[in-house]
Amino acid sequence: MRIANTEDIVVIVNKFSIALTKACKKSFKIGRIFTNTNRHKTVPWWTEELAIAMKRVNAFKRKYQRTKNNNNLRNQRQMEYYAEKVQYQTKLKNAKIQSWKQHCNKTSSTNPWNIVHISAAEKISNRQTMSTLQKTNGSHTEDLREKIQCTSEHLIPKDKEEEETEHHKRIRTLMEEPMEKKDDRDFTTEEIRQTIESLDCKKHQEKTALQLKS
Repeated sequence: MRIANTEDIVVIVNKFSIALTKACKKSFKIGRIFTNTNRHKTVPWWTEELAIAMKRVNAFKRKYQRTKNNNNLRNQRQMEYYAEKVQYQTKLKNAKIQSWKQHCNKTSSTNPWNIVHISAAEKISNRQTMSTLQKTNGSHTEDLREKIQCTSEHLIPKDKEEEETEHHKRIRTLMEEPMEKKDDRDFTTEEIRQTIESLDCKKHQEKTALQLKS
């Protein structure tokens, strides 16, 4: 199948992907691989705002603990530290409650423990999504399919014969010619043998099992 436009590329890529997947499933032994890239477990309710608030509390705590020679200043910084700590604990509690409400809203009533099991087993995958792309007319893409289409049209422009140069026309003529010629012949056994013997076998530790039958 020849590629004439971007739609042909999508069709060919899909066919190749399906064929490659089928071949791999039949050839390879598929097993379950468990990888744990996160050494420290994270919590769903933790946010950047809480991280900043925690750093502020630690900063006020250090200032309070380092003030030792001035009792009035120490008491003032103690009160500032306690006030900042109360604000942080309030934000922490609200974040936990809000996270639990979101969890309850997305959990199915038929199997409420499904998401709990997935979270405990660390099987939730964080998929990275592509950002939006700006088109030539100034608008932006809205979904993944539109992003792929926009990228394909930008990298692989449409093949218009009226815009071709003489060089492009010669290339098109050569592409449309049949691959097989009348004077084509098959490789002989001796040609194949000489080609294999010319290969650098030192790069491979194991001997190849390729044998030629004369």
